[in-house]
Amino acid sequence: MGIARAEASDLGHDFIDAEHLLLGILRDKGSAGTVVLRSVGEDPEKVRKKILKLMPEPKRSSQAGQLPFTRRAKTVLQLALEEAEALGHEHVGTGH
Repeated sequence: MGIARAEASDLGHDFIDAEHLLLGILRDKGSAGTVVLRSVGEDPEKVRKKILKLMPEPKRSSQAGQLPFTRRAKTVLQLALEEAEALGHEHVGTGH
């Protein structure tokens, strides 16, 4: 979550969206997401660059403190939690 927050902040966004979560996963070379991408012949850095091209321009407001999650990011996190619970896992990780 901290890396997703850093991604949003680095991009000048005043929110955390689903793309920020994915960018955070891609930044971690050992995450389940990057491992899966490499296993199917994709380069995580190329995927990251494609996502960055699709991101909106910075819309930073005067908001200080924690960045809010968008509805899409909340949905992603809820689905990850449900997947972890379905698998009997006690934590939610990048693989979920």
